[in-house]
Amino acid sequence: MILKKRGLSGIWPWALPMILTAVVVGSVILAAGPHSALAQDDYPSFGLRLNWTQYIEISKDQQDVEVSQQTAQIAYREPQLFWLSFGLGQEKIDAPHCGQEIDDALCFQVAGAYYIAPNIELGIPADFSLGAEYSRGRHDYGKDSRLTHQRLIGTANLEWDLHPATPYVRFGALYSSLDTSGNDKNEDETSGLFIGGLRFSLTQGLILGAEFNISRDIGFGVLVGYYF
Repeated sequence: MILKKRGLSGIWPWALPMILTAVVVGSVILAAGPHSALAQDDYPSFGLRLNWTQYIEISKDQQDVEVSQQTAQIAYREPQLFWLSFGLGQEKIDAPHCGQEIDDALCFQVAGAYYIAPNIELGIPADFSLGAEYSRGRHDYGKDSRLTHQRLIGTANLEWDLHPATPYVRFGALYSSLDTSGNDKNEDETSGLFIGGLRFSLTQGLILGAEFNISRDIGFGVLVGYYF
């Protein structure tokens, strides 16, 4: 894992206020008492989620590829068994080594997890699951070129029940690729991935989350969702 000064200075001015806001809101909820929000994981439910993720992945000639995704997702969860989500949204890519501006594009994302060991006693009840995520976007750039960006993630996940807060960690691997039409010098890379985050149940059905991710550099994500 490589942490470059350019990546840190470019991401943290945006990430830090969002993460701090989530922490402050969660602290207020926790201070108000455990009954300020009702448990959300006691019954099967559908949900709508808005997610924003920013990260740095493939590097070429010391120039990083910066990617930002904003997606609207439909999710379904079966408590302590599995969850699935499907999302559509916008993907932005900044790849200086391409030499031309890359247009924003529609992207789709599918993700899910299966709980193989719920309610582990680690002092605080914890759930262990295996998860996977796939996303793809196809961008126009230059006069007649197309760039296809794909991202595949596999992780082992551990989350703790500190209702109304749910801290979690994810360990795994990230495979990313950039395929350019008419160019034999396509790029792909597999790297280790660590994600740490915190979700809060603000009210019945409403959740707010923030996380940071480390692969080639430090990135971040924020989530707002509502489960019926």
